[in-house]
Amino acid sequence: MPVKRHFIGWDAPLTTKVREFLLPEKSSGPVNLGKDLIIVPTRQASRRLRETLAQHCSEEKAALLSPQVETPVYFFRPDSETINVATPTEVVAIWANLLRQADLNQFKGLFPARAPEQDFAWAMYTGDEIEGLRDTLADGGYRIADVFRDFSDILEEFDRWQDLSQLETAYLKQLEEFGLQDPCELMIKRAANPKLPKGNKRIVIAAVPDPTPLMVRALENLAEYKLIIILIHAPESMSDHFDKWGRPITEKWQQSRIDIPNPNMNVILAGSPASQSRNAVGVIAAEQDRFGPADIAIGVPDGSVTPFLEADLDDKGLTPFDPSGKAIKEHPIYLLLDTYRTLLNEGSYAALGAFLRNADILDFLQNEFSMLPLQLLEEFDEFQNRHLPMGWEDIGDRLAQSQERDQFGHIENATVRLLLQTVYQFRMVNPQNPDDKEFIAVAQAIDNSLQELASESINNLEIEKAHAFDLLLRRLAGQRCYVEYEETEIDLEGWLELSWNNAPILIVTCMNDGQVPESHLDDIFLPDSLRTLLNLRHDSDRLATDAFLMRTLIESRNTTGRACFI
Repeated sequence: MPVKRHFIGWDAPLTTKVREFLLPEKSSGPVNLGKDLIIVPTRQASRRLRETLAQHCSEEKAALLSPQVETPVYFFRPDSETINVATPTEVVAIWANLLRQADLNQFKGLFPARAPEQDFAWAMYTGDEIEGLRDTLADGGYRIADVFRDFSDILEEFDRWQDLSQLETAYLKQLEEFGLQDPCELMIKRAANPKLPKGNKRIVIAAVPDPTPLMVRALENLAEYKLIIILIHAPESMSDHFDKWGRPITEKWQQSRIDIPNPNMNVILAGSPASQSRNAVGVIAAEQDRFGPADIAIGVPDGSVTPFLEADLDDKGLTPFDPSGKAIKEHPIYLLLDTYRTLLNEGSYAALGAFLRNADILDFLQNEFSMLPLQLLEEFDEFQNRHLPMGWEDIGDRLAQSQERDQFGHIENATVRLLLQTVYQFRMVNPQNPDDKEFIAVAQAIDNSLQELASESINNLEIEKAHAFDLLLRRLAGQRCYVEYEETEIDLEGWLELSWNNAPILIVTCMNDGQVPESHLDDIFLPDSLRTLLNLRHDSDRLATDAFLMRTLIESRNTTGRACFI
């Protein structure tokens, strides 16, 4: 069936235009969009579109039956029938085990200098780097072996790619021995034979400006028997600026001129993240007579500005919300686990001190043993001054002497033998409390990661307990938790989400080279020149896409609001 492009115009924000396409007429009774599979670029875009559809139906006094709004990963993720897909923890563990056992003298192309110390930390890091390469190549439908085989005549580092290919082969063989499927290979297979929900009549690609080559491959296969509509957030007069799949044509957009209304007011220079935040708050203050907090959107392409914005907005009585989620590695539970890992690995007095000074440990010791934090820490410091211990063994030896017991009784009880799962036994959680919502989400992520660690394949690798702890923390460090808050006033959104925000006043921070557009010139495996040759997304493509997105942000507010870039 043909792929149909539909230009929805850019005279209004994207959610409004997509809603008008999906629900063009007045609605009454149940509104069923079940025949459509709607693909949007991000999870925040999905949230925005669902809210807009629900609000429209509510205004029309109609009932909206749950629409299926998905992100592009829908075409590649495992379904209910897919079994034995290696978890992220298994992938890292198998790579680490493989690299620790490898004879690096056989891989001089990849490790040309003095062989590194093959400890577990190095093996995890290197495995992550190689797996990151495999993820990027999978977006183009490639394996490392495919690149080495099919493009060997253009590879500038032939020996390096040969080594990478051999290591990938060994990794895949290890997966096969454990009866596991490789996630990257599964993505490529799913693109060749994508599945759709029952009852689906058409696929609506709702303003996805940068579909990966693998997504395009999946759509090409689906187009043989399914109607696909590509919604483009631009007027019909711009039709020659986009390809069949709604992607901005690089040559057209690279040199396109972007006119910013009132540039003296809407282009603001700032010298630091803190200064950018202050300027953003200044714009909000300047517009307070015309617009309230609900009418304002703030873009944060670079997360370095986010903490300053959160603090500055909070000072002004505005509650910000970061829909990109919070990094688990910043949560107190992770910090507790990290200090405990350091204590187990080092056993130093400093590590013990850091562990005891953890707020959650102090709370636990007070609740369980009636230890006052101040008294405990004073004793701990006095013990250090008197005995200069090097590690926790020194503390145990000293406390074994009876004359010390009376003077340092609190420290004797403050032993790290206490199991971590007892630390939070006194904490009561309320799912309605924002902090507790976050606590529950992080606890669930830790539980899921522990279940991954308990897999049969990882047990077969016979990984040391200390290294298993490293695996756990590395898995958690790469995750974010997402919690919905009810009383927030201003969202701090990423670059790709901004088109989906209907707010008439838009303030975009971080409009810096390297952020918009993002650059990958320093990629250790895939420099921009090689990405271009492999038809992967490269810097020219990013520039074209971001130029188009910036134009839509301006055009959709030309008559009703303002777009300001810092």
